[in-house]
Amino acid sequence: MKTPRLLIALALSGPLFALTPLLHAQNTQAPASPAQEPTPPAQEATRPKPAGSVPGIAQTGIEQTVNVITSAPVVQTDDAITTTFFRDFIQSTPGAYQDIPRFLQTLPGVTYDTDARNTYLVNGGNPLENLYVVDGVEVPNINHISTSNTSGGFVSMIDSDDVASIKLHKMLYGPQYSGALSSVLEIKTRDVDRLGLHGDVSVGYAGADIVVDHPIGRLGATVTEFRKSVVNFFTDDIGIDGVPKYWSVLSKDIFSLSDHDVISILFLTGDDSLDIAPNLQDAQDPTFLNTYYTGNRLTAAATWEHRFSEKTIQRLQFAYSRIQSTSRQTDPKKNNALVDSDKLDDSPVNAKYDVTTSFKHLDIRAGAVGGVHGIGYQIQQPNGFPSPYTLDPTPVNATNVNYQLQPKDYAGYGTVSYQSKDGFLVSAGGRFQKFGLTESKIFSPQFTIRTPTYKSFFLFGGAASYAQLPPLPTILSIPSNLQLKPITVNQFQVGLHRQSDNGSRFSISVYQKNYHSYPVSSAYAALSLADVVDPFGQPFIYLALTSAGSGIATGGEIDYASNPSKRFFYQGNIARQQVTHKALDGISRRANFDVPILINGIAGYRFTENQRITARVGYHTGTPYTPFLITQSKAQDRLIYDTSLINTQRGSYYMRVDFRYQIDLHIHDRPLELYGGLDNAFNRQNFYQYVFIANCTAANCNNDAYALTQQGFLAEGGITYRF
Repeated sequence: MKTPRLLIALALSGPLFALTPLLHAQNTQAPASPAQEPTPPAQEATRPKPAGSVPGIAQTGIEQTVNVITSAPVVQTDDAITTTFFRDFIQSTPGAYQDIPRFLQTLPGVTYDTDARNTYLVNGGNPLENLYVVDGVEVPNINHISTSNTSGGFVSMIDSDDVASIKLHKMLYGPQYSGALSSVLEIKTRDVDRLGLHGDVSVGYAGADIVVDHPIGRLGATVTEFRKSVVNFFTDDIGIDGVPKYWSVLSKDIFSLSDHDVISILFLTGDDSLDIAPNLQDAQDPTFLNTYYTGNRLTAAATWEHRFSEKTIQRLQFAYSRIQSTSRQTDPKKNNALVDSDKLDDSPVNAKYDVTTSFKHLDIRAGAVGGVHGIGYQIQQPNGFPSPYTLDPTPVNATNVNYQLQPKDYAGYGTVSYQSKDGFLVSAGGRFQKFGLTESKIFSPQFTIRTPTYKSFFLFGGAASYAQLPPLPTILSIPSNLQLKPITVNQFQVGLHRQSDNGSRFSISVYQKNYHSYPVSSAYAALSLADVVDPFGQPFIYLALTSAGSGIATGGEIDYASNPSKRFFYQGNIARQQVTHKALDGISRRANFDVPILINGIAGYRFTENQRITARVGYHTGTPYTPFLITQSKAQDRLIYDTSLINTQRGSYYMRVDFRYQIDLHIHDRPLELYGGLDNAFNRQNFYQYVFIANCTAANCNNDAYALTQQGFLAEGGITYRF
């Protein structure tokens, strides 16, 4: 499918204007003051605007904590239990590399399969179940080195220097979002200053970055970020037999046409690549195939917002996204013969209309979205590969698949909320949507309620249903998988929350998530998609699946945070959860993401106004795994799982301590931030998974399984200059 030319041309206006800021800058003011401490979440509000201000555009300062595009506050169903985090706190978190998805791994109920990636799992959900929304635009994936089988990757395409705030919706989020069973991450990019040229230049482990914002004439302003990897200039192996390379561009433009009309343009794109070449002489190198990966992601969107009155706003949005990825694996022992390859071109184009209005104590939101989903998908496995789930060594999945599809999707949604003066809130709504690829129609209702109790405490609870298609490679890899239904989940949550005026917070809650129509193997009765592991360094085995599975995730969590602007600040949380799934045989088994206990803590101390140290500790009770049939694996010189013991074993507990020190200086009255960190400071060897070295040619091979560990000790640092 071809990219809509007008939309791309509009989206490109930001990067083009960024190249010529001095031609458009007017009324340039003196340099902004150094970044201030973050506004506590409870005090999130816009600052007074001077005469002639453009809605949605910052008028003073570099560090702006709020990013609003003319919109009046809209009550969302989960506002009462969702915390907003600002840029300063995100960047000061140790071990996160100033990367937003890695920061999320410090929140209650959020865990990860390995700390080598920024993949995160929310309340017992699969990493496929997370949605990204940037400035009101749904983005398929914001991460580099990411495939369609996961929402995570190596690092985000969006640098936190270009972010004002984030909000993670973990439960009971509104029906305006599509395709998210576990969470919605809202990212608000930073406001731009129409009174002059400002920006940041930074270098760190995650990459080198420049962000520039400036006015466009008298009616608008733009902010543009360019980011590029740097680790690849220092090494060709970060411990995975290769090193990722990537670059990205993010641009936001805002044009205020009148007091009632604003047009905003969002443009996000990036390229990445990763080549992995195994060391065949290393007896502990789990890979034995050459792997070549390239990817490109692009999202361009234009949103027109019209304010009829102080209480009624409509939004019309056109969005285009494209994800292209290619991967190829060859066998170095067979003259680099092709083992498998795939090429994915995923290009949704959507139009969305949304309106919000208020009548006394009622807030109403309704909308509709529709579009065409361009899909191009090619898979080649000339000879197939033996399945690790059976003793039969006969190769399977010998295939040559080529799809060119354009299914049409549409949805409608609505929410009605009643809020009294004393804070009582009740909300009901739903979403009806059609998935064109599988011709499935789903209605997803939801209901939430909250009521004040004692002082600033309130009770909340609710129930909601959501639906999402399985990943494209799962559906398209085998013709029979086109019959798969959307996965659905019913969420239930109840809890107690307190948000004080000074920014401190406390919450305790319990939840349950019931999964239905979950993909399970039709050939292996004990195997669910929730139990399929990462085939580290080996070809991916495509499975014939059916929507006959189910799952349950239950848990509870306690979260507390102090005032983030104090000299000594801290936050901590503990979560307890259990995640089980049933395959065709109907037996409940642990899912890959069953982690019973999660503990996170962050503490910081400001020695002076310009110096701070922060520490972070993360702990969980370990991930489950399926043991190998060692004797049979050795005899056939390939990995074979014991499918009678799926996820019955559990790895050792995970624990990691990180430190970060930051000092803020000034060069000619401009802020200069220097920081250094110790990640996994005590070099704990945290378990990731067991691997089996097949086809080993090294001199000291013994063909035994051994434990693959996660990231070891790493010293890292960076610098940021603001102008």
